[in-house]
Amino acid sequence: MMTRPFAYWLIWFCVLLVIDIGVPFTLLQNIPTIAGSFTFWLIWGLVAIFSMLVMMSGWREPADGDRAAQQ
Repeated sequence: MMTRPFAYWLIWFCVLLVIDIGVPFTLLQNIPTIAGSFTFWLIWGLVAIFSMLVMMSGWREPADGDRAAQQ
């Protein structure tokens, strides 16, 4: 079963994917310089990396007692 935080992260990464595809082909289409594209990819990359760091910061190894209960 999908937990609520997992569902939120899944929705967030789907939003990032839509932005990843949509922005370069729509909003940045008429910008003649590379500066707009570079700025977009820089910000998008930082947001994606920060999102992964926040998501993975909550991961923990199960305690030995928890591991025995799972088996």
